[in-house]
Amino acid sequence: MGILKYIYFFFALLLLGCVDITPLTSDSSSDKMFVLCEMEAGKKIIANIYYAGDVTGKKIRQVDNQDLLSFSLAEGDKDWGYAFEYHRRDSLFYIEPDKFQIKEGLFYRFLGIGQNVKGVDPKIQIPISVIPDTFLINEHKVSYDGGMANTILTGVLVLPKGISKSSFFYIVPRSESDLTWILTDFQNFNGQAFHKLAHKEGFLIDYAMLNTNEIKMNLSIKENEATSKIAFDFYNVTESFYRYNVYASNVFSGGSTITANPPIAGFNVQTDKAFGSFSALTKTSKTYIIK
Repeated sequence: MGILKYIYFFFALLLLGCVDITPLTSDSSSDKMFVLCEMEAGKKIIANIYYAGDVTGKKIRQVDNQDLLSFSLAEGDKDWGYAFEYHRRDSLFYIEPDKFQIKEGLFYRFLGIGQNVKGVDPKIQIPISVIPDTFLINEHKVSYDGGMANTILTGVLVLPKGISKSSFFYIVPRSESDLTWILTDFQNFNGQAFHKLAHKEGFLIDYAMLNTNEIKMNLSIKENEATSKIAFDFYNVTESFYRYNVYASNVFSGGSTITANPPIAGFNVQTDKAFGSFSALTKTSKTYIIK
């Protein structure tokens, strides 16, 4: 599903009243914008920006270079930043990494697109890399059905000690052929620490709710041949990334838990012209042999 189709579905659910609180009101202007910027160190910094439409039937539409926008990314408390540029070929605003590099541990602010409701620009710290220690396999089964190999794993992903309790993680387990394992069960005592995503692959972890450095899980995958490896794309993410993606996943799936996560809770961009999410994630990857 393309990003515009997803955004349209996202707002259609909001406007149909699937949630208790929405950022769109009957007097919303078609000039109200939705912003989504998820930054990753060393990567192109991309901002998806759309006119959100409103409850009177004005349609969602892309912002393009015909619109006079001025927004940028600033390091720390500097009162100036590097401006995003619109690229018609991709229909995206972005900053190339060779022009402005974000670094782990530093703070960045999202500037522009209206006056901030709280008088403070959205500000986030780029997360520090976290590398898992080991993956302990408790059970490994392979069965065959119609020529396909179905592999089931029960295991424990052990994280290094000393991680801040306020950490949030996004995890995507991949096979040797780069397919994504399906998380069939989460075995930690507090299941609220885990959120399987409906709008993208992988799952989220609220580390403070684990009370341990171990993530216990059941995984399965169906491939042409049984895989001999499991790799974890392991992202340390900001709280804004976690909050927004939990909310977006609930909206996308129509889950019953959505009222516990009202839209405004996932948005740290709140201005007179725009709302949305400004966040960051830092990726590591580690591969384990299945024995």
